[in-house]
Order: sequence, then C-alpha cells, then structure tokens
Amino acid sequence: MLQTKANEIVVALDGDAKEVAFSPKAYRSFDYANACTVHKSQGASVGAAVSLIDRSASAELLFVAASRSKRELDIIVPRSAFENLAEDDNANVR
Repeated sequence: MLQTKANEIVVALDGDAKEVAFSPKAYRSFDYANACTVHKSQGASVGAAVSLIDRSASAELLFVAASRSKRELDIIVPRSAFENLAEDDNANVR
C-alpha cells in the first residue's frame, strides 16, 4: 500500500509500475488481508481463508489449510499442476 487517506487508498500493482486509487467508501464492506504459509497458520482461526494448493501438498497439509476458516473457504488449485495426474498415478480424475 502506498498511501491512505480517509476517502482514498492508493496501491501499486505487483510487477507493474501502475498505481490504482479507489475509495473504500464505495464498497459496502472493506477489509484487509494477511498471507502466510500453511505451516505458519496451524492453530489459527480466521473468518475467511483462501488456500492455494498444488501437487506438493499432502493430505495433512490440505487438512490444515482447509480447517483454518470459520465461515468461508476458497481452495485454488492450478489445473496445470494436475493435468497429468491420471497418467502419473493411475488415478481416477474427473
């Protein structure tokens, strides 16, 4: 975040020199977010969570990631990480 005022927030986009300004008053609810690894989040509870899971995740790691949220959970899985799963593991992929 570059700059905050009562009626404006200015941020820089990752990998881009462009800055974006918006008014938090234009949204019904506005909140901030924090990011951490699944290992760091173990034992924590949050209202909403988003987890990015790839092929390196074990069942235990997925359980820890999925059980952090009290209300909302989004799990993001890159299709490219699993496209050869059936060939690699003789798994039943839908």
